[in-house]
Formats: sequence, C-alpha cells, structure tokens
Amino acid sequence: PQFAVEAKDSYGGTSLNKVKESIVKAKQNLKEK
Repeated sequence: PQFAVEAKDSYGGTSLNKVKESIVKAKQNLKEK
C-alpha cells in the first residue's frame, strides 16, 4: 500500500511528525474503505 511506502520513507530520514502524519492518514484511509 502507498501509505506504507510513505511511512518507510519518513523513517528513512525525515521527522517523526511525518511518520505520525502517515499513520493518521493510513487510519483514515482504512476507515473510509
């Protein structure tokens, strides 16, 4: 899934905030489906 890739990229080198964002987005996507 796309959000998993984004989360991985965030862990690779950017801030934890981006990781949190990815997780929140992922949860929202799962709820909507």
